[in-house]
Amino acid sequence: MALDWRVIVAGFVVSVGLGLGWRETETVTGAVFTGVFGSVLFVLGWVIDTYLYGL
Repeated sequence: MALDWRVIVAGFVVSVGLGLGWRETETVTGAVFTGVFGSVLFVLGWVIDTYLYGL
């Protein structure tokens, strides 16, 4: 069974968010906050594309 492309992209978004958060704040809390924030933006964009624009 193949992974859905959205799962792969979401994992990439979380990884980049954690890395950038750690680089900027050098704390676990900052890294987690940035990772979660990036994930929320990704999900929000996906929901808008799916339900508003029908993509």
